[in-house]
Amino acid sequence: MKIYLALPFCIFISCLSNSVDTKVNRLNQTAEDKSEIHTLEEFKVPSKYSLEEISKFAISSLMFQDPQNMSIRTDNENFIVSYNKDSKVYSYKIKFIQNQIMWGNADGRWRDNDLDEKLFYKEVNDKLHIIMQFSDGSNSTKEYHK
Repeated sequence: MKIYLALPFCIFISCLSNSVDTKVNRLNQTAEDKSEIHTLEEFKVPSKYSLEEISKFAISSLMFQDPQNMSIRTDNENFIVSYNKDSKVYSYKIKFIQNQIMWGNADGRWRDNDLDEKLFYKEVNDKLHIIMQFSDGSNSTKEYHK
């Protein structure tokens, strides 16, 4: 009788251990994936794209808008990207930290919370990749070219 009670307990402990190992492996893989995106070795000053163009492409990726319909201006050290939609003007601020694109509403907070998506850019040949990295570890990449 004692064996029958111990068997489910052992199975439960075994499953719990496997679940923890799987979660740790997933976290380690996510950390490795994130480090691949924004390492110092990978950072290069863009040669074919200006920071203004990268700013437009970043907001275009986030807001699903055509970058050609956007205007840009500078405000101190930030770029302000604006576009019109439904008779309303939407404006966002952008600044760069190496190949990371920091962004936020022009009159709001920076999107720098751990739960906010992170944006990175990478120039590959003649194409610019805007990489959106989400808090769940998933990524989305949009490609732009001149």
